Amino acid sequence: MKANYTTKNKNNPKTAIRNVSLVMVILKTQIMKKEYFLQKQLFISMFLIIFLTMATPNKVYAQKTTCEAQLEFVNDRPNKKAGISGVYYRMKLTNTGTDNDFVISMNNSNPTNQSDSKRINTDKLSITVLDIGLNELKTKASENGGNGMNTKGSYKVFLNANEEIIFYIKPIFPNGATFGSMNSTKIEVTSSKCPDLNIYKVLNTEYVNGD
Repeated sequence: MKANYTTKNKNNPKTAIRNVSLVMVILKTQIMKKEYFLQKQLFISMFLIIFLTMATPNKVYAQKTTCEAQLEFVNDRPNKKAGISGVYYRMKLTNTGTDNDFVISMNNSNPTNQSDSKRINTDKLSITVLDIGLNELKTKASENGGNGMNTKGSYKVFLNANEEIIFYIKPIFPNGATFGSMNSTKIEVTSSKCPDLNIYKVLNTEYVNGD
C-alpha cells in the first residue's frame, strides 16, 4: 500500500501543476534580472553617447570662436598712388571671436610683372602703422599682462570680443626709387593662440612725381 501511494502522489496533477508554476516563477525571475541588466547597460551606453556628443561640439566651438577676426578697408581702396611723402590706407581689424592677441605684420614685394628698371629695394621702403590720430600705433597690453613690444615690421594688439581698431598703413618709397615703380604690401593678421588664423589684404602703391 505504501508503494502504491507514493507512485500515485508523484502522478498527482496538482503536484505537477505546482512544479510547473514554480519553474515558471523561476524563469520569470531570471528573465526580469536579465531585462534589468540589459536596461542598465543600455542606460549607461546612452548616457556616454549623450555626454560625448555634447562635449565634442563645445570644444570645437570654443576653438572656432577664439580664431575669428575680420580685416577690411574703411572707406578706402587697395590701389593708390604715392608721392615723396607717402600715402595712407585706412583699415579696420575686428575681433569677432573671444578675447585675443593679434599681430599685424607687413611684407613688401615687387610685382612679378615689374621691369628691372623700376624694381625697388623693398628693405628700404618704409611702412608705418598709425592710429586714428595719425600717431604711430602703440601696442596694447596683452592678455597675459606682457607689454607686447613691437618688433620690426609687426605690431601686437590685444582686442576684447567684438572690439575693433582702426589704423592707417603709410608706405613711403625710398630715395632713388624710379617714378612709376610699384610696390605690393601684404598686411597680414595672425595670432599665437590660433596658428590656423591667417587673414590678409594686399596694398598696391605706385610711386609718382609729387608730394
